[in-house]
Amino acid sequence: MPYYYKKQKRWDGRKATQYGLAILVLLIGIVILFSWLFIRYQMGSAPDTNEQAPPTTVQQETPTEIGRCLLIFDFDGVERFVLVQTDPAHHRITAVPVASTIADHDGCTLAQALHRHGALSVTNTISKTLDLPTQHYISFTPKGVEDLVNHLDEGILFQVPEKVTYTDENGANIVLSAGEHRLSAGQVRTLLAYTGWNKAVNRSYLAADLVTATLNQYLSENRSLEAQFSIIFNASTTDLRNDNFISYRSALALLAQNNHGTVCQRVNLPGTKANGFFSPDLERFRKESGLY
Repeated sequence: MPYYYKKQKRWDGRKATQYGLAILVLLIGIVILFSWLFIRYQMGSAPDTNEQAPPTTVQQETPTEIGRCLLIFDFDGVERFVLVQTDPAHHRITAVPVASTIADHDGCTLAQALHRHGALSVTNTISKTLDLPTQHYISFTPKGVEDLVNHLDEGILFQVPEKVTYTDENGANIVLSAGEHRLSAGQVRTLLAYTGWNKAVNRSYLAADLVTATLNQYLSENRSLEAQFSIIFNASTTDLRNDNFISYRSALALLAQNNHGTVCQRVNLPGTKANGFFSPDLERFRKESGLY
């Protein structure tokens, strides 16, 4: 083969290799360019953590929804009912003593209906009778009351209306004089179950006064609402659940913030007694209480 031909063939091979390398370098360059552009795009779209963002102002609406809960004290034949209404817009809680002799739908008293039909049925009856929709109930036994008060580190400061004589769990005779006392868990239980009051002392009113004193003393922004809800939940039978508490929390927090020892007040339920039943005077009640 002529020398010139061999040399030409060798040159053509080297040229092809050079073209191949050039194309490869070009492709690598294109890939690097697109990678760089992509990284720059990502960096441009991400927030700069070193740059301080302007503060975000979240405006929270003041809770205005009225809530109602029926408190039931079921003490083995001594039943007490207190309707509690929360009004966060007016920084007000109302405790309404409800007579246990109000008639149920089947003609029995609320006290009888509690054991025949349960707490929910009694709650619905009171809602309809007073025309005050009541969302929930909390029912306490004597032990539940003691468990609750035992978690209150200072007892309950309360004005006992008259002298009370009773026998404690150890068989000792106890005399509790009329006047202001800081009540222990056992004393609160005794007063709620006590049946020896003079006629001048309304037993339903006394239960509402104990509720009022407890809320005025312990509903505070310095106390955890979550912890208090947990204590109540564990000491009672209730249809309240955690999601209910979450929905009411802002209202309770506002009431706690504005509680200066008088956030809760007792409002009496007027009416007449006849044939063993109590009939509420709703027109007078609405006029005197402002509850609707």
